[in-house]
Amino acid sequence: MKANEILEKVYKTVDKIIKERFKSLSFNRCIEGRIIKRNNDGTYQVNINDKESRVQEKKEVYYKNGDLVDILIRNGNYSDKYILWKK
Repeated sequence: MKANEILEKVYKTVDKIIKERFKSLSFNRCIEGRIIKRNNDGTYQVNINDKESRVQEKKEVYYKNGDLVDILIRNGNYSDKYILWKK
């Protein structure tokens, strides 16, 4: 086996280990979404990656249908998400 083949196998193994480790970590993420509509309960229906999701708003900040927004996913928990701001 050549040295560059060995290095490639080491690289792939390390990459796999890192990806698996990241799956188990809890950290905040920011994703992009598009406002579909405002709900009566202070949440918004938002299109995130072609899926509709209910997202909490910041107090007294209002968005229009079609607005592009950044959404905070807290501690990797997709049930705990908030609109940060309009892009």
